[in-house]
Amino acid sequence: MPFIFACKKGNSTDKSTSDSTQRTVKPPIDSAASIYLAGGRTDSVIAVDAVTGKVKWEKAINSIAGFSPIYSKGFIIVSGTGSDFSVYGFDTSGNMKWTYLMSNSATCAPVTEDGRVFISDGGSVYALDAQTGSLLWRFTDGGCSQLAVRNNTLYFSTNTYYIEALDAQNGKKDWEYKCITAAYPPVAFDDRIYCEAGNMLVLDSKTGQLINDSKGNNGIYEGTVTYNVRYGNIYVLRNSQTTGVWVTDSVEPSTFKFSLYYPTVYDPPSTAPILEDSMVILPFGINNAITGELLEPNFLWGTGTLSVTYLNGILYCLTDQRDTYDPNLGGHEHADLYAWDLRENKKLWQTEFLNGYFINIEACIVTKSKICHRGALKFE
Repeated sequence: MPFIFACKKGNSTDKSTSDSTQRTVKPPIDSAASIYLAGGRTDSVIAVDAVTGKVKWEKAINSIAGFSPIYSKGFIIVSGTGSDFSVYGFDTSGNMKWTYLMSNSATCAPVTEDGRVFISDGGSVYALDAQTGSLLWRFTDGGCSQLAVRNNTLYFSTNTYYIEALDAQNGKKDWEYKCITAAYPPVAFDDRIYCEAGNMLVLDSKTGQLINDSKGNNGIYEGTVTYNVRYGNIYVLRNSQTTGVWVTDSVEPSTFKFSLYYPTVYDPPSTAPILEDSMVILPFGINNAITGELLEPNFLWGTGTLSVTYLNGILYCLTDQRDTYDPNLGGHEHADLYAWDLRENKKLWQTEFLNGYFINIEACIVTKSKICHRGALKFE
């Protein structure tokens, strides 16, 4: 069926259903130029042409990259895993320009703002210069499994039950909030921080003061996997009895609005819902973010898609491993990267990677104007 692409007009949501209408949508000025991947049993960083899907280069590192890469100021940054404690910086031609050795291996994907790269090894959080790899500062009071950066402030939750806010320029603590239990990674939106820790907390992003919480209504957030915030809502991916997204009010987090169910999905990947163009986008379903209407059911999940990055009507999808057999090579595994046009409801290209291993990896898309999109995150 043709995809119903939701576009905003004023304060309403317009759903264009005719093929002619869809095809007259003008292409955006700032379109995808390059895609960067990390992972695979070949222990490599990979650059792909976003228009054709052709591999531009592939360069080895010392271990399997366990986290998604990031792009900043002309450099692609990726971390090793296991016994490899290094962070690597490549230029856009695939030349390794620097490495930085942490105390342990990375526990999260790097994030970036204003030429600074932030990463954690579980015990500390590091800020590195994206172009030189030099250490700018190190916060030693605890690491994390995910970082959020917004407006010169770095947010994360520690294994000691704190939500921390650091000045991204110097690493000094702006504020901290003590939770009663372990907290999920926080989401920064507008002037607020959202963090599920027993119940959904809403904090002032500048002071850390508690604004509201879900008032013990934990049933709403039972089985939380991840979440994201936009359109006046909190979109909570749950894996309780049935996988689905529960939509709650972003001002009153104890207020349930509606739910999105995916009955054929079990044990979903822990990627945050992408909220763009009035849609909720996940690897296993796409819904209207305002009404909950199912726009496209399970069309990606059946292909083994584990993660998606969305930009201007196109999904860039990474699949899981698949067993294949070649009479000359014998058995081997591979994964795919493909681009799917939602407006035309068709695949644009597909690229296979032998020995691909992109578990927990999201494609890092860099536009012509050097804006970076990765999963549900955007970095300028």
